[in-house]
Amino acid sequence: SDSNPPALNFSWFKEDESSAVGSGQSFIALQSGRFYCEAHNQHGSQRSDAVTVT
Repeated sequence: SDSNPPALNFSWFKEDESSAVGSGQSFIALQSGRFYCEAHNQHGSQRSDAVTVT
């Protein structure tokens, strides 16, 4: 993580779904779709741009 302080938690989401589909710094998608990551530290969270997995 490039954040300062570093991100402590990472949550992975599939677009249009409210529940996380994974956690940790990396994620292996087992289905196609658009996915994004939310990184969290003590100051808040930041969402990545979504990427398409085919």
